[in-house]
Amino acid sequence: GDLLAAAGDHQGAARLFERAYEQRPTFELAARAHQARRAAGMNDVLTPLERWIERTPGEARAWLMIAEAHERAGRPEAALPAYEKVIALEAGNVIALNNAGWIRNEAGDERALDYARRAIRAAPNAPPVLDTYGWILLTRGDVEGAVTELRKAALGAPDAPDIQYHFAAALVRQGENGEARRVLEAILGDRRDFTSREQAQALLTEL
Repeated sequence: GDLLAAAGDHQGAARLFERAYEQRPTFELAARAHQARRAAGMNDVLTPLERWIERTPGEARAWLMIAEAHERAGRPEAALPAYEKVIALEAGNVIALNNAGWIRNEAGDERALDYARRAIRAAPNAPPVLDTYGWILLTRGDVEGAVTELRKAALGAPDAPDIQYHFAAALVRQGENGEARRVLEAILGDRRDFTSREQAQALLTEL
């Protein structure tokens, strides 16, 4: 399976990992089968993980992979309960807290801030966590707090354009248009694609 995956035959690798799983079920084999299915663009990429969850419902790692797969596929409504399952099993899981906070905030859920604060307590210097916390503060109207947190996130992740865009948006809300323009011009001039590119371009046009 490893050799096939290295050669680019991810579908063949998935079949072998699944045969190995049938002989000796482990989380590692379920995870590798899931990853191979995903790399091959196959349907039902979650099937190996779901089979493992049926055997071991308390496996936080499997729930986390399921949640992330749903989120990548644009299904936040399916990702959220899986992230919350992780949190129930591992109260301090930073990834689950951070991502659940983001999803809840996008849905206008007041509980988002609690998740973000718990993530910050667990990983106070992690740029993605600072980014989520700062963005939630901004959407809640705490512009000063948002700029403080997003500045730290932006300094910690200078090559993360979405984080830089969030920082620029907070700067605009604070009236710091000059600094915001510099941030936006830098990320837009890079030509890389990123999730918030259209919003960043629209914001720069307004300045």
